[in-house]
Amino acid sequence: MIGQIKNSFVRLLSNKLIIALLIASLIIPVFKMLGLYTEYHYFLLQGYDPFQYSSKEDPRDMYQILTFMLAVFAYLFISEDKFEGGFRNKITCGVKRSTIYLSELLVTAFFAELYTACFVFSWLITFKISGRFGTSLFYNIPFKSYILFFMWSFALAALFTLVNVYFSNRMFAILLSLVMLTAFNNIGSFIEGRLNVPYKEKVVSEATGEEYWRENPDYISGKPRKILIHIAERTPGKGLSGKTTDNVIKVHTQTTVFLFIFSGGVGLISFRRKDLI
Repeated sequence: MIGQIKNSFVRLLSNKLIIALLIASLIIPVFKMLGLYTEYHYFLLQGYDPFQYSSKEDPRDMYQILTFMLAVFAYLFISEDKFEGGFRNKITCGVKRSTIYLSELLVTAFFAELYTACFVFSWLITFKISGRFGTSLFYNIPFKSYILFFMWSFALAALFTLVNVYFSNRMFAILLSLVMLTAFNNIGSFIEGRLNVPYKEKVVSEATGEEYWRENPDYISGKPRKILIHIAERTPGKGLSGKTTDNVIKVHTQTTVFLFIFSGGVGLISFRRKDLI
């Protein structure tokens, strides 16, 4: 196992695209701040109040950029070995399938956390240096909110590993990863929209033209509502908005650990039976 992990690190460090992604995780927060700085002073020079056209931004919204980078990284890292006969060669040399999969999973998870650490570190330093300008454009969220970045990067690393190892078609693997990512980032907002449908709605009688209130047929109640609330509270979109309480950390710790173990287990079992390219 240790030998396989070392080989993966050597292969990673020789891949220029992966190194470029790592550098990008450091500079994207800087460019984000510079872009807002330029926009802010543009409005000032035009004689407008910058906040008349926009409000403060939440740094947690940038997490979608980070997760996109993680999906691309997992694709580049795993497909390089997989589609060049790396898996087959390792098995021929006597390496167990479980060892191959676990090494791919652990290295992907490690670099996902490394990307996240670089991203968060760069953002915090940039925010600190910007001083009052930064606090005027961004909400100064508590540090525990960034813990959720690491949690979901950990869980998504397992999902991306499963997809990229299992599916043989390169294009399908990366597209499925991005579709999954979009779903994870937006399902919480979709469910919130459904839950916010009012219990009663005002309608106009076709016969009399009078307005009256009736129960909204789109309102979700009972057990389905409890299930949707349960799901929404465990999505990254929900966790990365609002207050990051101790209960939120607890719920998302349980969710991300479960996803990591479940995805890793499914991937390990399926890889043992998969025909190699």
